[in-house]
Amino acid sequence: MSTSEHLLRILSVYSRRAETPHIPAPALFAFAKKYAARYVDQQTELEDLITHTDETVTAHLHSLSEQGKCILSFDGKAIGKIYYSGYYFDAVAAEYRKLEQRPELPLPNEDAIHITPPAELIQIVDMGTDFVMWLEQSATAEEDQLLRLIFPHQLPSCIITSHIMNRSLPELTLQRIRSYLRSERNAGYMRSKLQAVFPHRDASVRDMITAVLTTPAQVLSGILEPTDFTFHFWSQFAGIIIKDFSSKKDRLAEEDAFTQAAFILSYLTVFYKGRAQKTQEHESAIRRLEQSLRASPYAHTISDILAFTDSRGVPLSKNLSREVITKHLAGLLRGESGALGSLVRVNTANDRQYYLARENLVRVAVDGVFTAGLELRKHYIDQWSNYMRADKKVKAMVSDEAFAKSVNAVMAENFPLILALLDEGLLLACSEHTQFNAAMQEQYNALFHPKTGKLQSTEQILGLNREELYNDARLVLPFWMVTPGLNAVVRFLRRLFLAEPRSRSPRGASARAEEGAEEQDSATTLGSRTTKKMVVDDTDDAQTARSDKPSAGSRSKAQSAEFQKAIKQLEKEFLGTNRNLDETLHELADRWNPLLDERSKRNLIEDVNSLTRDFLRRMKVGFRMIPPDASRIRDLARRLSQNDAFSEIRRKKDLERYLELYMLKLLGKIK
Repeated sequence: MSTSEHLLRILSVYSRRAETPHIPAPALFAFAKKYAARYVDQQTELEDLITHTDETVTAHLHSLSEQGKCILSFDGKAIGKIYYSGYYFDAVAAEYRKLEQRPELPLPNEDAIHITPPAELIQIVDMGTDFVMWLEQSATAEEDQLLRLIFPHQLPSCIITSHIMNRSLPELTLQRIRSYLRSERNAGYMRSKLQAVFPHRDASVRDMITAVLTTPAQVLSGILEPTDFTFHFWSQFAGIIIKDFSSKKDRLAEEDAFTQAAFILSYLTVFYKGRAQKTQEHESAIRRLEQSLRASPYAHTISDILAFTDSRGVPLSKNLSREVITKHLAGLLRGESGALGSLVRVNTANDRQYYLARENLVRVAVDGVFTAGLELRKHYIDQWSNYMRADKKVKAMVSDEAFAKSVNAVMAENFPLILALLDEGLLLACSEHTQFNAAMQEQYNALFHPKTGKLQSTEQILGLNREELYNDARLVLPFWMVTPGLNAVVRFLRRLFLAEPRSRSPRGASARAEEGAEEQDSATTLGSRTTKKMVVDDTDDAQTARSDKPSAGSRSKAQSAEFQKAIKQLEKEFLGTNRNLDETLHELADRWNPLLDERSKRNLIEDVNSLTRDFLRRMKVGFRMIPPDASRIRDLARRLSQNDAFSEIRRKKDLERYLELYMLKLLGKIK
């Protein structure tokens, strides 16, 4: 069965033969039947144009009319005439095909083609103001348009279609430049002129002129994808021709052709140079986008990504639209054959989406586990000690199951991304693309059960033990509150002499409701309280070292000696041979500590030291099993320096250096 495209081809052939866009319907019907009969052996789908000519042609004409490819005039209910505007486009295209064999001729105008298109069909394009814009539009426009190019200096205009301008104009222009250079006189003249413009590029100028005559395809590629030299070469080349011929009177036809080509060439170089620069800026912005996706803080929302900037602080959205960015992200998310893409999107419990490079996902999870573990530990100790002061107790304090549920609720509220990253399948898939150092490998392995290899529960991963937290919370209380007999006596005396009301434990449904409210409050109090103030540990460095000392059976003397030897070697590596550890720590503290008041300054230093000691206590097993190397110490110091508690400290490098040395000082006291 034929289609409307078949009839469009028949319309084109008939209008060219009749040399008119106005076609009588009966003549078209008869021609369509003859055309189909001639070509039906090669195109069997034309059969219906022979057997049902009138019905088929009529249906196709109505379809073409709806598409805007022809205009129908009616005689009663029947089609009387067809106006086919494509006739003018076909005539122009046919003339340009002939022109490929006659490079010495100017580009054709209406007189040369013997057509007179209606004014409403032609767009006027001024070479000086509109040509580059039309080049840009013709590169993407699907609909063909008829254009008349107006040249300066009384050069003859030309008629062209937007499709020809996009596909063939650069090649046609180069043909005329080649025709100009085929004259040895012209080639020598142009060589001497250009060598004066490029005094240190004689060989390049000579090679370029030779290449125009011998390898035009390579030269055309240089026009479409210009370098700095080819851009300036063709700009100067075109300028010389324009200057020589534009003021000349009584120009020959070939001189008009050369001058037209020079004008077109000058604007083509500007257009393609600009497009190459835009492409370069686009590719640079894409590279910057991918670099930013892999940069700290490693996990980014779509709002973060749209706010990315380049090295000069200019938003990437200036060169990349939101649509381009989201399309590129979608491409990074897709892996081959269902595999994990180079970018991972994670949905959190609070309905937010984060994008992470797959090689950074494990790092974010491990670092987040460390930070969340410290925060939740302090959270539960503070909360439970307050409950104990009020003589209250919630299920999470006495039930492992309730405690696990409470931990997950607190994580979902305050660390939703880290909770979402603790997915066994996701961690295993990303670990294949992660570069591990010794410390990171140990921390990653700690996420999984040592025997089964399965991901541990959230509270186990965070290093939170309900009984230990309960006991630590009791240690915060005054002595009399944790001594059973004394507790009752003191409470009795306080009620007797201070008129304190008796604290009655709630019963029944009201008790359960109160307890539920307290457990719900557990998930929100961590977020509402400040996390920047650190708990000052009154234990001095020596006490810290003694508390970390293993039992006699846990470490042999040889292991201890090896451990101390490794620490001493690290001290030399970090300090050098002529530096004292304590003096260097004091100097570094003066640099990173911004406080002027001496008491506040000492308190801040002790806060930093306390947090460092807490961290080393938590990591002591790892340190005892494997003596730390320099990279591990630096990694731990970097992670500690990024803690929210240190957000007010601006000199991060000095702080990191201080933390490195203070860790070595603490580790050096373990015997």
